[in-house]
Amino acid sequence: MTRSKRDPRLLGIWRSDKALTLAEWAFSKKATPKGRRTIRRLFGKFRMRYTPTQIYAEFEGHRTITPYKVLATDADSVAILRFIEDGKTEIQHVHFADPNVHWVSVGRNREFFRRMRPNPSMQRTGRQRRAKSTVARLARR
Repeated sequence: MTRSKRDPRLLGIWRSDKALTLAEWAFSKKATPKGRRTIRRLFGKFRMRYTPTQIYAEFEGHRTITPYKVLATDADSVAILRFIEDGKTEIQHVHFADPNVHWVSVGRNREFFRRMRPNPSMQRTGRQRRAKSTVARLARR
């Protein structure tokens, strides 16, 4: 059995950086002022915590746990395979602007994330540690 690839640059807690993201966000020409306000309000709220095998995400009180594997790395980025519901997978490319800032593609745009200091609210609970989901078992294969 081969050892899983890891990239320590991912590990830790990250928060969506509203200012960096909106500085270059290209809205659709069809976007109404109300639609633009709605999009602007989304940024800065999303938090993720990467462990070596899981992504713990939180947005407006909704939390998810997504197993992942590192597929490849280079000097500026990491490609990961995320195991999402119903046995589906998704490849995501995480690009590092510097050690404390990364971005991911969102359609034709980019969302930036800034590394945060550890926060107890993003730590796993005992129930989460004990949970063995089908998705987690798929990720270990």
